Amino acid sequence: MNLYMIHPIVVGTKVFDKGMMIYQHDYGKPYTIPIYSWYLEGANRKILVGYRKDAADTI
Repeated sequence: MNLYMIHPIVVGTKVFDKGMMIYQHDYGKPYTIPIYSWYLEGANRKILVGYRKDAADTI
């Protein structure tokens, strides 16, 4: 069995209404969440798991 190290990489953020993220409480308050890509390393391999984000959505 090969072992891999998994590294999260924050590549951006997304702002939501807090009420949409925490069971309909605190509507009207902004809530920022991270957007991740992942870097895997092991078994003599390096793998970047990408994320596509349109330029129009960039914060």
